[in-house]
Amino acid sequence: MNISVLDRDHYVDQLQTIHALRDALELSPQDYRQLLERLTGSSSARYMTPGQRDHVITFLKVHKALDDAIALAEEARSVLNESYIQSSEGHMPKTILLDGKVEATMSASLEDVIATMRTLHGHEVKLTGIEEKRSGSGTRLELSFERPAVFLLAS
Repeated sequence: MNISVLDRDHYVDQLQTIHALRDALELSPQDYRQLLERLTGSSSARYMTPGQRDHVITFLKVHKALDDAIALAEEARSVLNESYIQSSEGHMPKTILLDGKVEATMSASLEDVIATMRTLHGHEVKLTGIEEKRSGSGTRLELSFERPAVFLLAS
C-alpha cells in the first residue's frame, strides 16, 4: 500500500495534534492507551484510520476546552473571593439578610458565609443577592438569602 505525500502529511499532522493534546491534558501512557481503545478499538493512534484519528482529536479538543473553562471558573471564583476582602487584616463586613430580615453581621469569606447559612438553615437556602453598601465608616456587603417557600395543605 502506497501513501501519497499529502496523505502522509495529514497522517503526521493528526499524530502530532493527538500527541500535543495528550500532553496538554497530562494523560498518563496507560490512561491514554485505554482512552484510545475505548474510542476506536485501537490502543495506538499510529494504526487508526484518518476518521478514527479525527474522532480522537475532536474528543481531546472538547476535553481540553472543558479543562480550560474549569480553570477559568476557578480563577474567577478566587478573584471574586479576593475582591470581597477589605484589607489584609480581615474580610469585608457583611450584613446577612434571611427572607428580607437581618439575620446577622459577619466578617468572613463569602464561601464561609454561604456554608454557615446552609448549616444553620438547610441546603435549600439560596444566596439571592449581593449589594455593596457604602457609608462614611467604610464599605460593607449586604447578602440576601432566601429559604424555599413551604406550602401547607389545608386539612
